[in-house]
Amino acid sequence: AEQTMQYVGKYYSNDYVRRHVLRQTDEQIIEQDELIEKEIESGALPDPAMQAVDPMMAGGDPGMGTPPPSSGSVPMDPQAPEPKETPTGGEI
Repeated sequence: AEQTMQYVGKYYSNDYVRRHVLRQTDEQIIEQDELIEKEIESGALPDPAMQAVDPMMAGGDPGMGTPPPSSGSVPMDPQAPEPKETPTGGEI
């Protein structure tokens, strides 16, 4: 089930995963939703709405964020002066 979570919202709905992967019945879904709500209210679980806004403020793990895209080049400082002509090297 944990491996499936990366596909929820992209390829599968939460409802599909609960019914077909976790094989929860309607009664189990209702019961679990009520328990989850109580645990969020008591503070036992972080509020997922808060995690979507700011994972750091909701107790998220700072190491679990998405890394910045890597272009393989060093970003240029827009205020930096234009580089001078590159000198040619000589023989050693």
